[in-house]
Amino acid sequence: MIHEAAFQVLAEGGYDQLTTTKVATRAGVSVGTLYQYYADKHGLVRALLVDHLRRIERAMKAVLDEKQDLPTLARHFVRRFLAVKLENRARGCALRSVFVLSDAQQVLTEVTRAVTKVLEQKITKARPRWPASRASQVATMWTTILVGSTNELLDRDPAQPAEPWFADAMEQALLALL
Repeated sequence: MIHEAAFQVLAEGGYDQLTTTKVATRAGVSVGTLYQYYADKHGLVRALLVDHLRRIERAMKAVLDEKQDLPTLARHFVRRFLAVKLENRARGCALRSVFVLSDAQQVLTEVTRAVTKVLEQKITKARPRWPASRASQVATMWTTILVGSTNELLDRDPAQPAEPWFADAMEQALLALL
């Protein structure tokens, strides 16, 4: 209840307007109850962010655990990432105001590195003749292209990433790197 209330308050006014009192009131709990779980609003927001990013990480690692060739992996990687982003669009939008916080960037970097590392291992296994640096660069480019393009489009026109052409274009971009 507390997390859902915090997302609602974030969505309405951003990080600066979020207070523990507003969240507690929206959740129907006392401020004291909220403080049993979180020391302050920063701790609450960090927990929301970590939970959100770890969900994305788990979904992407599940795709990377599948046994498949790289072209199929590219397709599933794109489709699953877009599905997770679209399923969690409201939460992602609410969290946009907290990505300026330094530890938010740290968590984002950790999750991105974790997914990129697993992707790099998949590419290295599928392309054993490639130098390790190339597999690393391709893995980094896959995540950068997909995450960056999706977030940019969500900012400008939230309906566009749900359009079939976008997933097709992302797949083609990732495949071009192979």
